Amino acid sequence: MENIQTLYVLDVETSGFYPYKGDVILEISIYQLNCKTYQYKKVFDTVIRQEITDKIKNCWLVEQGYITIEEIERGMDQEKAKKKIHELLQGNDWTSFHIDFDYSFLKSILPTLTDPAFCLMKKMTNITRIPKRTYGYSSSFNDSFKWPSLLEAYNYLYPDALEEKHRSDYDTELATKIAIKLLQFNLFTQAISISITKNVDIKLTYHDKNNKQYDIIVKPKKLIRGSTILEAYNYHKEKDQAYNLTRIINFKELSTPYQTLKERN
Repeated sequence: MENIQTLYVLDVETSGFYPYKGDVILEISIYQLNCKTYQYKKVFDTVIRQEITDKIKNCWLVEQGYITIEEIERGMDQEKAKKKIHELLQGNDWTSFHIDFDYSFLKSILPTLTDPAFCLMKKMTNITRIPKRTYGYSSSFNDSFKWPSLLEAYNYLYPDALEEKHRSDYDTELATKIAIKLLQFNLFTQAISISITKNVDIKLTYHDKNNKQYDIIVKPKKLIRGSTILEAYNYHKEKDQAYNLTRIINFKELSTPYQTLKERN
């Protein structure tokens, strides 16, 4: 992830689960993310025109009112949509929250499309660590935890708990914000590992689960829980504490040990 400069993040809404059974893409959104500045923008967002069959009329998204038949009838021409998707993704780094699902539909219309860079959902599995016995699907590469849903992943990372809207633009923005946290997580994990090896104190800008933000100076000891948690000595509270790496906002090594600074003051 650290070598990616620009990442395209997408989400599709479909008429069903299986493109090989005739299910189709009804809506797609694509965001462009600068992986260095974390700035992002929407570059494509459209409903795709489809023949209005009984399968379309009876699909869950239409039945629940998330997408209307009128929107589908007014949607972008399929060939024009395919051309734009190919233009944005081909040869570039791209991802989605549930790659296996989204990629299967994209491959059904663009067989030679560039493979995705990674799967957001699978990368979040070892961070959210939801026991698979809770409900849902478990990961094939980690039998201990289930794959988180989009909202489970987002609500783990951000304090503003949201509800699902089943529209691609909304879901793509959530997925993009998850990608930002994963990029930061990857960066902080590497940097803190080096600080542990160097045995230096660090200053963290951190937000707790209630979104309260504060600065703390700690002596990092080790990364635990699949390198998702930092165990460190908190100088202010004079005890060991655990810090969730996904809640770190900023990180800085101290050139002078904290105790030396304290003695000087």
